[in-house]
Amino acid sequence: MKARTSRSVRGSLLQRHLSRAGVALVFAVLAGVAADAAIDTAEISFSPGQTTFPYGGGVDWYNTTTPLVDLTATSSGTCIWGADSLISVYAWRNETDTLWLPLLVGVDVVPDTANYAENNVVPLHTILVDGNHRQVRVRFGTNCLEYTETNTLEFWADLDPPTAPGTPVDEGDYSNSANLTWTWTAATDDGSGLQHYHVLIGTTPGGSDKNDTYTASEFWEEPNCTHGETYYCTVIAVDNVENEQAAAESSDGITVDLVAPAPAISGDTGLTNATRQLQIDFGEAVSGFVVGDISVSNGTASNLGGGTNGLYTVDITGDDAVQGPIEVRVSIPAGVALDIANNPNSASTPAPYFSFLFDGFEPEPVISGDTDLTN
Repeated sequence: MKARTSRSVRGSLLQRHLSRAGVALVFAVLAGVAADAAIDTAEISFSPGQTTFPYGGGVDWYNTTTPLVDLTATSSGTCIWGADSLISVYAWRNETDTLWLPLLVGVDVVPDTANYAENNVVPLHTILVDGNHRQVRVRFGTNCLEYTETNTLEFWADLDPPTAPGTPVDEGDYSNSANLTWTWTAATDDGSGLQHYHVLIGTTPGGSDKNDTYTASEFWEEPNCTHGETYYCTVIAVDNVENEQAAAESSDGITVDLVAPAPAISGDTGLTNATRQLQIDFGEAVSGFVVGDISVSNGTASNLGGGTNGLYTVDITGDDAVQGPIEVRVSIPAGVALDIANNPNSASTPAPYFSFLFDGFEPEPVISGDTDLTN
C-alpha cells in the first residue's frame, strides 16, 4: 500500500472524493446499482508492538491519547474502492455520533482490490468518555457514499506524571556502616497509579555512579559502600504508564566512615624526676575522652588538654614514693572515645603501653658513727 498523503494533498483529495462520490451516487441510482454497494467488514484494532500497560483494574493504559491502530475493511459490489476510486476514513469525535472528522482522507488503495488495510495509524481524534477513559471508532466510506463504522476500542490514557515523593532522608552526616539506608514519603498518582520509584545512588547530588535501580517501597538500602565517600540518593516516582516526575531532590549526603580512631601516645622515654607531658593523637576528632580513661602504672595522669582534631596533651607524674628508677607505663584502652561516625577507638599504640623511666625518690641522709667521748 502506498504511504499516506500529506494534509494539503488529503484536503484536495477529499474534494475530489466528494465530487466523485456525488457523481458516482447519481449514476449508481440511475443505473439501479446502489443496492449493490457494500462494505462487508470494517475493523479497528490496537497495533501490535507498541507499549501497553495492563495496569489499573486489568484494562489497557497508554501514555498517549492517540495510540497506534490498525484498520482493515473489505468491500464488494459495484461501488468499491479500486484503481480509480477514493475512500475516506473518519474518526468518531463525540458522544452524540454527530461529528466525524477526517482520520485519513483520500487514500488511494492498491488497484483492483476490494480489501483495505493500513497499519500503525495515529488517530487524529479520540473521545474522552470520563476521567482517563477514552474510545476510538472509525467510519469507512466508499465512492458511493456508503459508510460503515468499525468496532469501538476502549482504552485509558494517563499523560500526567506522579507527584514528587519526599526528599530521601539518610541516617545523618556520617555512617560507620557500609550499608546505607534512605526513606521517603510516598508519591501519589491519580491516573494509572504509582508503579515504582527510580532510585539513583551517586557520589554527587543527582548522580548515579554507584547505582541506578528501582524499588516499589519507600525505602532503599545500598550495600558495600566505600569508606571515605559521600553518598546521595535521588528518588523519581514512576506511574503505571511510565510517566516520570520531571524533577527530584537529592538527599543531603552521608559520608561512610568505617575506620576506628587509633590513639597513638608519644613523648620522651628517658629518665626524669619531674612530671612529663605526653601527646595523644587519635588521628581524628573524638568525643567522650576524659583524663580518667588513661591507664597509668606507677604514676598518675592530670591536666588533659587540647582535643582539636583528636590531638591531646596530658601530664604524667611518676610515683615518687618508690625508690627508682621505675618504669611508668601509659595506655588507653579500646572503646573510651567515639569519632564523628560513632566508631569506638581501638587500643593505643605503642602496644601494650608507652613507658618512660622515672626517679623522684628523695633519700634522707643518715649520719652514723661512734657516740662515745673522744679527745
